[in-house]
Amino acid sequence: MRLVTLFVTIWPLTIAHAFVAPKPNTSLQYKINQGQNLSRRSVRDVPSTSAASALHVSKTDDLASGPSLLTRYSDDGFTLSTPQRYSVSNWAENLANIPQSQILQRVQSHLLFNFVWSCGLVALCYIPLDVQEIFPYPPVFDKLDLYVPFGMSSGILGILLAFRSDQSYQRFWQGRQIWVEVISTERSIARCLRYLDNPDDEYVPCMRRWLLTFPVALMQHLRGERSLSEFTALTDQDLELMEQSDNMPIACLMVLTELLNTVRLEPTQASSDLLWWQMDSLLEKLTHAIGAGEAIAGTPVPLSYTRHTSRLLSLWTILCPLVLIQAIPPLAVPFVTLVLSWTLLATEEIGHIIEEPFGIHDDRPNILNLDRYCEIIANDIQLMSATNVMLDGYSFKGKLASSASTDFKKKSF
Repeated sequence: MRLVTLFVTIWPLTIAHAFVAPKPNTSLQYKINQGQNLSRRSVRDVPSTSAASALHVSKTDDLASGPSLLTRYSDDGFTLSTPQRYSVSNWAENLANIPQSQILQRVQSHLLFNFVWSCGLVALCYIPLDVQEIFPYPPVFDKLDLYVPFGMSSGILGILLAFRSDQSYQRFWQGRQIWVEVISTERSIARCLRYLDNPDDEYVPCMRRWLLTFPVALMQHLRGERSLSEFTALTDQDLELMEQSDNMPIACLMVLTELLNTVRLEPTQASSDLLWWQMDSLLEKLTHAIGAGEAIAGTPVPLSYTRHTSRLLSLWTILCPLVLIQAIPPLAVPFVTLVLSWTLLATEEIGHIIEEPFGIHDDRPNILNLDRYCEIIANDIQLMSATNVMLDGYSFKGKLASSASTDFKKKSF
């Protein structure tokens, strides 16, 4: 009965973060998830390796297959499909895949220690020993009930785990929102390039080249990487500039700023100041995205809080067999200890993983598929840059202005 009370005490607090976690604004996302047909490019336009990774669905583990599932962009190549999510119909498959769980592999050493420790305690129960003769203790210890401290500490442990998971999810969602801003801003800048009046033949391709480079540079910067070979859109002269830069995303923005300044100084450009102001405000959003990403990648969860939670969790699971021996048959104690330890340690480990969404640590998986986001930006910029003859019918080329002027003259006295 006490064991049941222990479960009832700790579990509601452990899963409380599911109700207190911030809910994102999913008005548009909800429509997308309901199967709205949003026209997209064909998979035939995507390189074969990328298309295969976009359509591949792994079913081994939640987090092991998380990036490919959460960022799978299209299933038929033309529509934005519903992301793969958990379904109650997959419960049997999820149970069968527990041995392949990535979370289980990360906490297996701690689970093995707790299992061996509980087996040793159970073995002592079958050895005829008079503890009073070996270790004399006062009679007051005969009334010792280990369940009381465990019952009191279980609530504290549940609160710590819930708060830990909630903070980790907030960091994960903030990281995703940063890349939402990057993707939308890059699209807006590429669209604004169509407002240029008779630009130089080299100007627009140069702008697009650096727009393609920025997300890749930001991805490497947030992951602590540096690989010039991934900047396939740049020329040799551009690569020399990037090689001399300590902060490659900032270098991209400085080049874009210089290129954008040409719009303001161009005397033949209509509304040059207004267009420059609009595009410069978009570059400010990219600057903000760099700072917001650095804040997450460079500011981990306070180490003292993480250590305190880990220590309390370790002591609780290690001393748990002492309570279980008094409540259930001794032979069942190691297995119950193993299940309890896996439940709590896995919850803590999930928080450790999702708190670093960009993958700056080599020992943790990349939760956010930043390579996929960079590919989305590249394909969208290429699509918006291509000449589409179907749009020619919507270009009036000054006819609207001349028509409005004629109507004004007719109405004037």
